Amino acid sequence: MSFPLDRNAIAGGIPALLRSGITAVCVHEDRMGVAVLAALTDLGLSAPTDLAVMGADNTPESRLTTPQLSSVWIPDTDYGRHARRWLSAVTAGEHVDPASMLRNVLPPRG
Repeated sequence: MSFPLDRNAIAGGIPALLRSGITAVCVHEDRMGVAVLAALTDLGLSAPTDLAVMGADNTPESRLTTPQLSSVWIPDTDYGRHARRWLSAVTAGEHVDPASMLRNVLPPRG
């Protein structure tokens, strides 16, 4: 499902998400995650109790919300290469272990 970066539009769509059984969303950037959290508040709902929300960029603003927006960031700029590898493997019928693919993309924990 896709929404514009508009608090009211997001608030209008959240009830349908919840009715369909969705319990969590991962958005393409933290700004959208902040907007989803705001829309939840407008509806009298909360994260993660009613809907878990995860952003993607780990911007400083993600730490300013209440509750704090969970956010991820992959420190790699060659996403296209990884996506091509994944797509090639899947379309070739190979079993793809997402955890092992992530280990190849993410740096080791120090």
